[in-house]
Amino acid sequence: MPWRAVLPMDEKIRFIETFRAGVFNFTELCAFFDISCKTGYKWVERWRAEGREGLEDRSHATHSCPHRLRPDVAAVLLTIRRKHLSWGPAKILRILHGQRPSLPLPARSTTAELFKRHGLVKPRRRRPHPGHPGLGQTPMSHPNSVWTADFKGQFKTLDGKWCYPLTLMDGFSRYCLACIGLPSTKHELVQPLFERAFREFGLPDVIRTDNGAPFASQAIHRLSRLHVWWIKIGIRPELILPGHPQQNARHERFHKTLKHDTVKPPASSLSAQQRKFNHFVREFNHDRPHESLGQETPASVYRPSFRPYPERIPELEYPAHFERRLVSRNGGIRWGSAWVNVSHVLEEEYVGPEEVEDGVWAVYFGPLLLGRFDEETLQLHGGLSPKQAVVSVTNQLGLSVTHQPDCSHFAFEGAHRWRFGVRRCAFRIPDDLYQTCADDQDRTNGLARTKWFSCEQSCAANSHDGLNLEQDAQPARVDVAGTPVDSPHHWDQECDCDQ
Repeated sequence: MPWRAVLPMDEKIRFIETFRAGVFNFTELCAFFDISCKTGYKWVERWRAEGREGLEDRSHATHSCPHRLRPDVAAVLLTIRRKHLSWGPAKILRILHGQRPSLPLPARSTTAELFKRHGLVKPRRRRPHPGHPGLGQTPMSHPNSVWTADFKGQFKTLDGKWCYPLTLMDGFSRYCLACIGLPSTKHELVQPLFERAFREFGLPDVIRTDNGAPFASQAIHRLSRLHVWWIKIGIRPELILPGHPQQNARHERFHKTLKHDTVKPPASSLSAQQRKFNHFVREFNHDRPHESLGQETPASVYRPSFRPYPERIPELEYPAHFERRLVSRNGGIRWGSAWVNVSHVLEEEYVGPEEVEDGVWAVYFGPLLLGRFDEETLQLHGGLSPKQAVVSVTNQLGLSVTHQPDCSHFAFEGAHRWRFGVRRCAFRIPDDLYQTCADDQDRTNGLARTKWFSCEQSCAANSHDGLNLEQDAQPARVDVAGTPVDSPHHWDQECDCDQ
């Protein structure tokens, strides 16, 4: 038998009927219904005055508000606002206080709400805030491991034209690869300069930049057209955190010297300023000793890359179990009879969706994890930051995670010893985690390689046999670069359970 629902109105009617029966005295009656005598007298008086309608709940709003905005004050505020739509509440209140000091004026927030109610406030478009891929920590261990690029602050030459100096430098040797004064920061002006540097010096493994245009955008993963081009030719883009120029400190220190020697004072024209830049670059690279290099010159330390710029940009390849979808000009991919919005930056490019769970797909552009989408919602959610990715992985694997203070790697702790293999076994760490925290030596042609976890329990669950893993009383520690702390072996060793 279902529970009988009791409504407050039914209880009030029962209270009045029992009161009219006169079986209990009033104190006992109120105690039986678990109310105070004051409340009981209130409902009896309302019933005698209004009948059944008197038992209905009444509004608890106050009858009057002494500090309510007066109609005449509201009318004056609205009149001024309609004449000056660009004036905000604070300005209007200040002007009205000077014109009519005796008028009681409302607070700034009350005035703003008044304007909003009367349609005098244009709603501001929310600016998208895409997730950041995380702080890049690729070590500058050898020439061409990391190049850094940035625009030095713009300035005007003596003829009144703007100059935007684009600087490109090898992080290890401090060798200045390019210093070109441009009239703007447009992509069409920047890409040919990078291509010229690639043809002259070869390809680096990583290019580290800030989050300004044209190096980053508001697209998913902050991808820009430069990033797409770099990934296709085998270069991994790396962004510092927004508002943290100290994370690209070597380049910023170079800009200080550049500004002192070439910009104070500026040249008469853009071409004259470029001649000053060229003279500075030759002197900086070949004549000026650098303290961090043991008083050696950057040119004596730098060597061109062994990776040449390809004459034909290759198409990105994906594993056989990936889907391969073309991003259309509207920025989406066809999924069944529907669309999944990816990014306009990737139009006319192929992406690789991979099913990671039932109905859940991870979308990759080359080695870069863009995000995941569910077949029910078809909304692509951006890739996690490195720390979030580690926490997500460890939560699914039942491990605890330790984040090293220098962010150079993460350490995993589990109940078993773990092995890494290039072949798929059980669970893969998100690729953008390795892009940020894995050691640069673990890369092939500048692209991150896929790494997979394997363990005794997961292999048993997937009907794999032959994996001989030792049970430990103490947790085993493994760093993200792929080498167990207590048992060294290479991460590209084949996994036994995949045979």
